[in-house]
Amino acid sequence: MASTWNSKKSIYIILGVLLAQQAAAQNVAGSQPSEAAVLGKYRVSFDCGKASTAVEKQICSTPILNQLDGLLGSTSKARTSNPAFAIDKARYQENGRAWMKKRNACTDTACLEKTYRERITELCEMAVVSGAHPIEDCEAIQN
Repeated sequence: MASTWNSKKSIYIILGVLLAQQAAAQNVAGSQPSEAAVLGKYRVSFDCGKASTAVEKQICSTPILNQLDGLLGSTSKARTSNPAFAIDKARYQENGRAWMKKRNACTDTACLEKTYRERITELCEMAVVSGAHPIEDCEAIQN
């Protein structure tokens, strides 16, 4: 009888451990905010009242582009304020000018969104290479 009880007790302990691990995994996965929640914090990085090009006007009138522009501006500011970027400042500025040309060549929302996401990913990855800590929102956008 004691060995049956010990076997059942072991099964309950194992089951309890498995359930606890599953709950912990769900809490960890659930603790990362969704992309929509992350982007909801951001607004366009420039004055839409002064938007003069078709691309700028499209960014101002399209919520996802508006938010991605704000995230890009915030990410860029976080990177450039880090002393680790002083070494690559010229390359960073050159890449930024090339990106602006690519962005300004877009004629639709899909192209603009793709271009913004690529640049945000590039900046987020650049921070890791340079030793700077990426802002917490990079991970939510990249996944």
